[in-house]
Amino acid sequence: MPSYRDIGKQYDISPARYRELFYFCKQYDEKIEIIKDCHYEYGFQSAAPSDMPVHIGAGESTVERRALKALPHVQDVELIDRCLDLAVKEDKGILEALRLNVTRGIRWEYLNIPCGRQKFYQVYRKYFFWLLDQRK
Repeated sequence: MPSYRDIGKQYDISPARYRELFYFCKQYDEKIEIIKDCHYEYGFQSAAPSDMPVHIGAGESTVERRALKALPHVQDVELIDRCLDLAVKEDKGILEALRLNVTRGIRWEYLNIPCGRQKFYQVYRKYFFWLLDQRK
C-alpha cells in the first residue's frame, strides 16, 4: 500500500491524474541534474576546431543538441517553480518546505515551517497540485 493519499474530491483531480502529477514532481531533482549536465553551468562545449572541411547541412551542432535536450526539462522545472510560487502566495517562508515536500516527499513532521500540519496539507499542498493540474 502506498505511503501517500490521494488528493480527495475537493479539487476534482482523479486519483490517476494525482499520481501522474505526484511522480512528475518527484523527477524535479533529476531534471535539474540533466539541465546542469547539458549546460555545464552555461559553458556549452562544442567540437574542437580541426582542418576538416565543414559540411553544410550536416545537422545540429553539439551545442544545439544539448540545448534541445535540456529545453523540456527547463520548462518542467519552471512550471513546478511557478506553481509553487502561486500556491504559497505571500507566505514565502513555506515555499522551500513545500518544494521539499512535493519533490522529495519529506513529510511535514521533518520540515521546520511556521504553519500547522492541516493547513500545510489541506491548503498549500492540495492547492499546488490543483494549480499544476490546470497548467500541465
